[in-house]
Amino acid sequence: MNRRTVFALLSLSFVSACGPSFSMLSSGTTLHDKDLTVVPVSDWNQGKGLPYQKNTVMLTANGLGVDEVLIFAGVKDGETLLKSAKKLPTYRKDMLPNEVMELVRASYVIQYDTPIVNVSNLQPTEFAGTQGFQFDYAFTSKDEVKRHGRAIGGEINGKLYLMLLDAAATYYYDELLPKFEQMAKSARVKT
Repeated sequence: MNRRTVFALLSLSFVSACGPSFSMLSSGTTLHDKDLTVVPVSDWNQGKGLPYQKNTVMLTANGLGVDEVLIFAGVKDGETLLKSAKKLPTYRKDMLPNEVMELVRASYVIQYDTPIVNVSNLQPTEFAGTQGFQFDYAFTSKDEVKRHGRAIGGEINGKLYLMLLDAAATYYYDELLPKFEQMAKSARVKT
């Protein structure tokens, strides 16, 4: 083997070792992250090595860019939802649900460089055994795919626990929404 071949193989192995990887999370398997647990009712792929905060789990059923579930497990006062080189808004403990809805909207506008993220349908719901909230959002991504989202979460012990489903509006969102809602209903937080 010549030096170029060795260098190319080493480079390829380095890139694959540093890039994202996925593992199967089977239906009914309890997902533990910090003090939050959820039980999915269908199979999901769990992403590792993705550019999210340390307290975030990412799941996808059909692949990145098609659908994602982000699970934020205990966002603390002063932390952002997403990891970014851009200046993002931060969570403040004791935020009202409408302020969390604005936090998600503003984070998406900045992170995904999309000028319009519509948020709507804020309403109370039970989450992890406490009074929580849910809302919907929609935007068009840079690749001109219309996306719909649902957020379900709540503040527990001064931390934000939030689950987001974000999927292509055609077919995928409607297909995954009932499964996402069932997963959110299974959420439990150790207190």
